[in-house]
Amino acid sequence: MISLSELEAFSFELDGSIYRGEEPFPGVIPLPKQLRKDHKTIGLITNNSTHTAREIKEKLNTMGILLYS
Repeated sequence: MISLSELEAFSFELDGSIYRGEEPFPGVIPLPKQLRKDHKTIGLITNNSTHTAREIKEKLNTMGILLYS
């Protein structure tokens, strides 16, 4: 069985996994910082095409989910 520390990249579906509506799920806010610290690649996935990548980034930043330092 592979351990999480052996993985190089992590992908997350946004609405319903990272946040619901305008609220992040517990434990999500420190996650990107820890993954960056561990030199992991972060991928984000959504099936909602009504917002641009910039709008999604702004929404995440507003929630305190900082993908890039």
